[in-house]
Amino acid sequence: MPQPNKPRPSSKPQILAAALALAKELGLRNFSRADVAVRAEVASATVSYHFGEMTDLRREVVEIAIEKEVLSVLADARADRNSPELFTRMSAELKEKVAAYITR
Repeated sequence: MPQPNKPRPSSKPQILAAALALAKELGLRNFSRADVAVRAEVASATVSYHFGEMTDLRREVVEIAIEKEVLSVLADARADRNSPELFTRMSAELKEKVAAYITR
């Protein structure tokens, strides 16, 4: 009796990881769909399937990079709650959000 086909895991995370690494190494505008496909070990068509245009992939790379950086800064702030310089240039709304995160 044949085995049922198992759903394959999405290759989107490995494509994003490859694109992030390439952006760090080469710069955001200096890698191609083919570069990402080779690094992620997928077909170029798979990159297109998940992200469409390269601008869409690059936008998502930027969003992820910003999110990682913000989370890193917030983790540092949480570790050092007595860091007044962190708050000196923030808006009131952002100060409230950061303070809420730090006190969790």
